[in-house]
Amino acid sequence: MDYKFSLHAGEIGTYDWGSLLIRFASLAKVLPGTAAELMAGAVVGNATWKTGAELRGYIAFLHEFIHYIQDMYTSLGHWDYLVRREYTPIMLDHARYFSWVSGPGLPYPSAKLKAKASPEISKHVKGFETDLSQMHNKLTYIPVGDVSDKRSELILKYMRSLETPVPLSSGDEEPYTIKSLLEAEAAAMVYIQLRGLKMSDEQWEIAKDHLSLYTPGAMSEMYSGTIRSVLQVLEYKFDTNVDEDSTWSDFISRFTMLLTVFLVDLACAYPSPDQLKSDKSREEYEPGIRFMRLLRAFQILVGKKTINDFIKAIHNEKYEKAESYLLQDCEFPYPRAIDIYKKWFVYYDKMEIPSENPVLSFRKNCLKQRVKNYDYFVFKTPFLLTERTHLYWITPNGIESLGSSADYFDLDIKRRYFGEFLAQNKDWALVNFFLGSGKFVCPLAEARLCDAATPTCLSGIQKPEQFPPAPGCVVRRGLEDAEFSLASH
Repeated sequence: MDYKFSLHAGEIGTYDWGSLLIRFASLAKVLPGTAAELMAGAVVGNATWKTGAELRGYIAFLHEFIHYIQDMYTSLGHWDYLVRREYTPIMLDHARYFSWVSGPGLPYPSAKLKAKASPEISKHVKGFETDLSQMHNKLTYIPVGDVSDKRSELILKYMRSLETPVPLSSGDEEPYTIKSLLEAEAAAMVYIQLRGLKMSDEQWEIAKDHLSLYTPGAMSEMYSGTIRSVLQVLEYKFDTNVDEDSTWSDFISRFTMLLTVFLVDLACAYPSPDQLKSDKSREEYEPGIRFMRLLRAFQILVGKKTINDFIKAIHNEKYEKAESYLLQDCEFPYPRAIDIYKKWFVYYDKMEIPSENPVLSFRKNCLKQRVKNYDYFVFKTPFLLTERTHLYWITPNGIESLGSSADYFDLDIKRRYFGEFLAQNKDWALVNFFLGSGKFVCPLAEARLCDAATPTCLSGIQKPEQFPPAPGCVVRRGLEDAEFSLASH
């Protein structure tokens, strides 16, 4: 089992949900100057690549940057961040206990331990399983290997309430899982951004050679499934086919992308803990279910005169107004997304955010920006250079960054922020190591910040004794200070 929730741009980029850290493969040419150039080019509408590697860098950067914005500027990301913040120390406490009693082999606790455990150990195992179940129930995403049959059936139930010419069966819910929704939005946004750029003939030839990286129709089901389901609704309701060579078909194709992005963003407006008082209420806000209900509301809207007003609102970037038309025909009385974000900001205001946690302060500031200019953040355009935000990413050569936030340029705050989010990544990776996948890739080694790092730190530590010796290895030193057993039993 892997507790990480990874979002990918094919094999050229990765964003682990909640990490605030993008990773790029060597196939994507992303350098500090390249990133700024790509972002500036996207803002003014000009293509910047000269080679296939540079185009792959553009696509990877934009795709994973959109995942970063999904995390930081939708309340879905904030909900999961706070759940992980709550449960990480709890899970590490369990891991520390099992490091002494579980015996060889990861992850803890082993099946062998469960079978032969003493009453005391069995009590600890039961406590761990209870905490693990509670964490899974609270997280909106589903760890790999632990997909809930209940969630799948719930999504299928609402799918069957939609108008569709295609019969549904188990497995058809995949385009409505959280991962598929987030990947579809990123794919649609990359397509919209890239096709809107001015390209030379040479740049267009390079772009045509990489269609499978940015054209949803040429991408895998993970990226295209949600978009295709929206397209099917549009074709079914408007009685048209996008294969026809016509202006109308071009409109349907582009509107499919716009509608997908809009609906996914609404589905990611997840209520604050103050608003969600029960498991049932959380069920109603399952992003896949909310997406389908809004898509169903759009189907109803198509048959009304106000459909033209809805389309105009989308075209004119009046997204609050567009949402109001959908909510009129939605079977569940969802509040406006902007009201959800306002409630989140009130929730953050009530929290006592310690000065040594600049990550939490930055997240609060992101939601403040969202509330202040809601419509601007629906379509996650490359605003890194114009808004108060910042970004860190890892390449095979180490860690790089780019930012426009005042905090980014305040060296003391920047240092504390950098240290805090790396520590959070390290702690969650340790939870995954001891209790999940049994493999630990050190963020400090990836960032080229640890002189004691070995090749195993990058390829993946699989045994506790493989941590480099202390005091050079900060991770080993921290685990030993926390009284973990790192020796072979």
